Amino acid sequence: MKGSKGIWAIAVGLMLWSSVLYAADLNVTSGMDIEISTNETYDNITISGGSLTIKAGAAVSVNAEVNVQGGGGLTVENGASLEWLSFGAMNLYQNVHLYGTIVLNGNLHLSATGHLVVYDGGSLVQTAGTSVNYGGVTVLSSGVASFSGNFDNKGTGNLALDGAASFDSDLINMGTVDGSGSAQVDGTTSNSGVFFGSTDPNPDCSTACSQSSLPVGFDSMELRFAGGVYTLLWSVYSETDNAFFTVEVSEEGMIYDRLVVVEGRGTSNVPKTYRHVLVSGVRGQYIRLSQTDFDGTTTVLRVLQTDAGRQEQENVALYPTWVRNRKPIHVKGAEETDSWKLVGREGQVLEHGYLDQGRVWLETQCSGVYFLIIGKHLPQKIKIGY
Repeated sequence: MKGSKGIWAIAVGLMLWSSVLYAADLNVTSGMDIEISTNETYDNITISGGSLTIKAGAAVSVNAEVNVQGGGGLTVENGASLEWLSFGAMNLYQNVHLYGTIVLNGNLHLSATGHLVVYDGGSLVQTAGTSVNYGGVTVLSSGVASFSGNFDNKGTGNLALDGAASFDSDLINMGTVDGSGSAQVDGTTSNSGVFFGSTDPNPDCSTACSQSSLPVGFDSMELRFAGGVYTLLWSVYSETDNAFFTVEVSEEGMIYDRLVVVEGRGTSNVPKTYRHVLVSGVRGQYIRLSQTDFDGTTTVLRVLQTDAGRQEQENVALYPTWVRNRKPIHVKGAEETDSWKLVGREGQVLEHGYLDQGRVWLETQCSGVYFLIIGKHLPQKIKIGY
């Protein structure tokens, strides 16, 4: 459909005209590749397949919700804008590429593989609460993001800041915040994850936090595959009282197992690249690198999310996801003998076992939100209530 303007005008233009006048909704489904180059207003935008691109010079307004799910994708070009006219929501299950401007007067929710990337020159202004579950927000070096409501980075959510981000309210981090940029938080910063390499539960970011104060001048970390083996490489440009590095692996990004300890160089201003061959392959999708001083202080430098073994980690389907009256959870898309783990919001394993004819039977747990991990698949959120 893209590139055929005549077909676009007949086949899709009528749909847009009809939706604006009557339903006021825009639905983009599989096989559709829609571009908007004029000013439009919708009640809701749902992208469940195909793609939607807001071209430079266009201004799109939304009254209620924008949902990006399934195999859908949304791109806002440089010079374009997407703005909410009233309090609404943006729910992301897939990628959104932002080169222009998004002004969201509502809640931003990222789940599953949802990822919002603010490219150089892009601007995100968000005036309500933000919740990140297993997805992520990336702000590149010249990108700018501003959050007026509370920002809740949960589970294995990742906030990568190579640009500048400001938070007018509270920042709650249970995942990872990293990058070469900075975060200024006017409210309270609560950290139970990794915050610019630190595990400090309450970092003071009133004048901006960054990675520049780390005891190791961290440069980069990557995983290479050659000759049938994986090699982990990390580069530093300085070390201060560095006793050793620790490499850990995890299948789900919550519970890590130590893989190797590599001796540091104490104090040095000479750049160096360290390497370690993973002789047993990549057992998990997440690799965590930390550094320990001579006084025992440990700082997490980077969490690397690899693509290795991703084909084994496609999500399974759970039903129901709200468990009541101690009924079993049915699992579709997994091996009948796969193991399972019930994990609390702090990452602790509460129960574990093996599938019983494709079902999970849970013991009594307090009502609340938990994460269920099936085999090597990605964690999924469930709610228990009796």
